[in-house]
Amino acid sequence: MALYAWALLALVAAAVSADVSRVLDGQAVAIESYPFVVQVDFLQPGGVWSQACAGALISTKWTLSAAQCFSGASYPGVTHRRIRAGTAKRNSRGVLYTIAGVINHPDYGLAAPRDSDLSLVELSTLATLSSTIQTVSINVAGSELPGTTAVRLLGWGQTRLNGPSSLQLRDGIANNLALETCASRYDRGSITTNMFCTLSSSAEEQTSCQGDNGGPVVLNNVVVGLVSWGNGCVVSSYPAVHTKVSAFTNWIVANAV
Repeated sequence: MALYAWALLALVAAAVSADVSRVLDGQAVAIESYPFVVQVDFLQPGGVWSQACAGALISTKWTLSAAQCFSGASYPGVTHRRIRAGTAKRNSRGVLYTIAGVINHPDYGLAAPRDSDLSLVELSTLATLSSTIQTVSINVAGSELPGTTAVRLLGWGQTRLNGPSSLQLRDGIANNLALETCASRYDRGSITTNMFCTLSSSAEEQTSCQGDNGGPVVLNNVVVGLVSWGNGCVVSSYPAVHTKVSAFTNWIVANAV
């Protein structure tokens, strides 16, 4: 196995609706606090690049993000996406990386519209590590979040419904919600065991919104999830829904080589 993949082996045990998933009511943070978080830029009409999703650098070659960011009519190919690392400022500074290839999970969208919503994004050149660019570990295969564990959601998404995206990386705290409770609040069959849900720790509302998709959900600086979807942004009783990374750890390690 190539050296750049060794970070994937440092696994650390951690204790369709509207595609809107932001860090609401979070705090602005410096990239040094979470140097593994990256922006996923979309090439817009007119040749303008702008951040629209996020991801986590899991090795110097691979970024983990959401499959929805690399599929559908808005994704004609890798030339329309790039990765910006090493900066907390949206669309500014940092280091830009072109993309060599994308591997969406083969089960994406099969069991439910956003089931298996994860993608491995291969950088064209290896990332150079520094105080602002670091790799991160992913959760152990089969691990579950206990009870109402508090996790952190990271991203540059909208700070209010239909509002502007955050210009600074934000860190929001949310509590894990029992999957059965989450499933009871959505359409039957839309929540699967490959997902987990959160609600704000301060109120019965979501903590993510448009532009946060693919952003890492972390516990003790281990990626336990990826922001995926939800019903609106600040909608009381509708949780934010995330891809459960531990359901895909073996697939990630097998393919990010």
